Amino acid sequence: MKILLLLICFITGGAVTAQTAIDERLRVKFTEEQLNQLKTNSPQILSYWEYYLDHAYTVGAAPEGKDIKDLPLVVFTDRETFNILSIDIHMLRSSNRYFRVARSGELFILLSNETFIEKFNAQRQ
Repeated sequence: MKILLLLICFITGGAVTAQTAIDERLRVKFTEEQLNQLKTNSPQILSYWEYYLDHAYTVGAAPEGKDIKDLPLVVFTDRETFNILSIDIHMLRSSNRYFRVARSGELFILLSNETFIEKFNAQRQ
């Protein structure tokens, strides 16, 4: 019985630990101390930033006939390891921002703050 109880505690404890792990990409913007404070005192703000990492932008083919060669460049080599916090671009309040991805020529769209907040709030419900 003790072994079963110990096993259950270990499994549920591991699940809780996995849920509270901080995304490593946030270390580009925040110190370890700041991240720990957010985790303890403001988990909703930490959740916002974790969502921001993967949902603040979209990347895809430019619409047919759309000339994007004069758009500012965003440089990254791998979509899988891309960290939006590692480049110096910021959301506008109510307008998306458009960039051209260097080398691939794809369209990078940084969502407006209003659009992003709507998406963030919708996923929380």
